[in-house]
Amino acid sequence: MEMDPAFFTEVQYWHWWIAGVAFMIIEVLLPGTLFLWFGVSAGVTGLLLLVMPEFDWRYQMLVFSALSIVSIYVGRKSWRPDHVENDRPDLNRRTD
Repeated sequence: MEMDPAFFTEVQYWHWWIAGVAFMIIEVLLPGTLFLWFGVSAGVTGLLLLVMPEFDWRYQMLVFSALSIVSIYVGRKSWRPDHVENDRPDLNRRTD
């Protein structure tokens, strides 16, 4: 089955918003926070396309990819600190 090349050139802002909502639904169904960041990136890409309707689909994919990588990195660093100092390090660690 061959895809129509016009499929990529006719991407609208609401396509990105639907993709963002789909990623958010997947996030609710699956554990973790990976799809949350894809959803946010798709929403921001759709917002950029709404502001700049002449935005080429190749740049849309590039922006989405870059935003996804940056948002995953920032989200992981801000929501999962590497080491949290605690005054009771053995609390809830019965084997220690």
